[in-house]
Amino acid sequence: MTIAYWTIVIMTLYPYFFVGMVKSLKGFDHSRPRVYASTLTGWRQRAYWIQENSYEIFPAFIAAVFIAQAVAGATHQSSIDNACIFFVITRIAYALAYLKDKAMLRTTCWGLGFLSILYLFGLAARV
Repeated sequence: MTIAYWTIVIMTLYPYFFVGMVKSLKGFDHSRPRVYASTLTGWRQRAYWIQENSYEIFPAFIAAVFIAQAVAGATHQSSIDNACIFFVITRIAYALAYLKDKAMLRTTCWGLGFLSILYLFGLAARV
């Protein structure tokens, strides 16, 4: 299995770390989790938003990895792996910036991660 595929595994598990942060507060209501989430404030609210954004960007990342692997994997595997590692790093930086409420840094990290997705599509397009 390539590094690129391993990053998909990592990013599959990634949002659940933030789910755990949200649920660590006493009083979490397992029967109405979305209602509970709407009452969150501070860093727990931002952790919930990190989880949501992770689910939103994940399909684009998976598609980019699969297409890049299928089309360009034989000739550009190291570039694909590096772009995927970069994506994971930007997502970690995104989360840290979000938790610390650093909006511009968070947006920058998100944008860099999105550029790595576009790069993967670009690799496939060039082949």
